[in-house]
Amino acid sequence: MLSAALRLGHFTNTGKSYGGFIFNFNIGRDISAYQTLKFAIDSSQMADYANLEVKAEDGDSGSEFGVLLSGYTPTILGDWAVYEIPLSDFIFFDPTNLVLLGFWNAQSAGGQLTFGTLYFDDIHFAEIAGRAFEMLRELIDGNDMGGRHLSLAANLVIRQTCAERTADNIAA
Repeated sequence: MLSAALRLGHFTNTGKSYGGFIFNFNIGRDISAYQTLKFAIDSSQMADYANLEVKAEDGDSGSEFGVLLSGYTPTILGDWAVYEIPLSDFIFFDPTNLVLLGFWNAQSAGGQLTFGTLYFDDIHFAEIAGRAFEMLRELIDGNDMGGRHLSLAANLVIRQTCAERTADNIAA
């Protein structure tokens, strides 16, 4: 499925009551145009893994707003669990000012910190499917949607998908 995973999570026992990693954007990033945080995790190298906390911090409050992955049902593709978390689930978080995004405290089913390696891939913010389709359609039709552009290969795949979807709508 995923060809070039990032080994971000080598969780080792340091004697602390927490562990994880963060993306520090240094200045606030506006992600309000997106609806979800999407990523894939391969936990096959962490025997006791059952849960992980994902935290976002905005530059306004300086507070972290987190969710536990055990509250979501991933799509399973081989060893990969693909999660899509609505940004609205990060309660009180200001999506116009993202400063930190973190993946914290890998836990066993009993809630204890667990150690080993987690692989992450395709970490990105996404829009809901229906709107994404419309945005892709607008991109193809020449509207640059605020400077966002697609590669030629992606454009060809999207054109094919849009054509198939249009054909399905006509047939219906």
